[in-house]
Amino acid sequence: KWFYLKTPKDKDIKIVWEINRLQFLPLMAVDFLKTKNTKILNKITSIIKEWDSKNPYDVGINWCSNLEVAIRSISLLLTYTLLYNQIKSKEIEKLIFNHGYHIYKDINYTEKCIPNNHLIGEATALYILGNIYDSQQSKKWINKSKIILNNYIEHLRNDGTYKEASLSYHRFVLQMYLLVYLFSVKFKDNFIEKPLKDKFVKAYIFLKSIEKPDGSYPQFGDWDDGVYYKLNNEPIENYKYFVDTLGYIVGNNDEKNLEVEILKQIFGNIKIGESYENNFNDFNNFYELFDIGKYGVYKDDSIYLFINNQEQIFHSHADGLSIELSLKGKNILIDSGTYNYNLDKELRQYFRSTRAHNTVYLGLDQSTQIGSFRWINQPKTSLRKLKKEIGFEGIINYRNKSAHRRKVIIESNIINIEDELYSKRNCIELNFHFSPENHIRLIEKNHIEIDGEIKLQMMSDKEFDTRVEESYYSPSYNKIQKRNNLKIISKNESQRFLTKIQF
Repeated sequence: KWFYLKTPKDKDIKIVWEINRLQFLPLMAVDFLKTKNTKILNKITSIIKEWDSKNPYDVGINWCSNLEVAIRSISLLLTYTLLYNQIKSKEIEKLIFNHGYHIYKDINYTEKCIPNNHLIGEATALYILGNIYDSQQSKKWINKSKIILNNYIEHLRNDGTYKEASLSYHRFVLQMYLLVYLFSVKFKDNFIEKPLKDKFVKAYIFLKSIEKPDGSYPQFGDWDDGVYYKLNNEPIENYKYFVDTLGYIVGNNDEKNLEVEILKQIFGNIKIGESYENNFNDFNNFYELFDIGKYGVYKDDSIYLFINNQEQIFHSHADGLSIELSLKGKNILIDSGTYNYNLDKELRQYFRSTRAHNTVYLGLDQSTQIGSFRWINQPKTSLRKLKKEIGFEGIINYRNKSAHRRKVIIESNIINIEDELYSKRNCIELNFHFSPENHIRLIEKNHIEIDGEIKLQMMSDKEFDTRVEESYYSPSYNKIQKRNNLKIISKNESQRFLTKIQF
């Protein structure tokens, strides 16, 4: 257990682990192949040899998390594949084999205790290594991994969304299944090929649909900058780069970025066979409900609006009916992000909480936080498209009988947010968290001005108080800053609010 091992008090174990994923090695290999600089080649082999000597098998922090072992095995394998003719080495092959042996040894524990991206990531590595190594172990590895990969493919839902309700982990798991697909084609093993093709197309449509005008993405759920493999020099926060790679694979664009070029170098043709052209829309003008995941998005030349009422499980946050809003390309309402998993318990609880999101707090989180990643007492939620107007309506029914109904109606230059609330705790708090770039001015109790050009007005059937405070915002993992937060507060049991945003 890693928490019994000695680490500095201010050191996040996640950072230690992720350096030891060695995800920089495949990129160094590509640099060598481009430049033929032998110094790079020597550096790669010395790093692998040094890592092996300082991390003997099954000893220390870097053998504690089976998912970390799996990710590192992929880094080593991709590097070795790219440089096979230059660095053939029994020692490196044994090191990679030991990673596979470790994954198989511990994967039964993961099946019982971490049946999510951890299990899929371990099964992915096990499948690939099992097919590469010809040993007494390999058939067991392949059989075990295939069962898991087939069982958990439904985490990638049929509407293109992902069960863990986190966009960051959506990319993570798509990368896992992309490698399974590409290697399985190489191995001439079509055990999962057809369903994966459909999943990739649907996932691409969902991801492209929720892309903001500036190319960024809503940050719902945990967002921790982790990837299963890294084959480009872009910052990990550049989610669009991954979506563009996926777009090339499913056939919606022909742009060959660095990641595409490397994948083609390893696998040859990486495009899926069938033509899916009729599946793709004008993603700049879009109005859709993804009903399994419970996400709604509206986009036109002036407005971007994203709303979710997702299942609160695994890496989700308690953010039902939260909204992200951009007007004329400018971010207005944005998610709070994640900050950190391990260093500050109170801040971890805050960033997962209902109050940290653009929704309504009724005296308790929509779900109950258990530890750093689990949830219990999840509410019943729904989300639908409006029939007579453009917009969405969602309902949250809490376990303690509190309830929140939100209707969002979109007009040409007005966003109307109607909230109907019932609180068993006589606590009602609407939160609107703005982009750090926005300047907020409270003109009167029910009227604020955003950047001198956008008006936000609040109306209600009962009394309420309003104040503008600061709240925390995390643009990426381990980074934190302040931004403006509008709070609308009352101690009534039930109340209706209408919030108008005019631009």
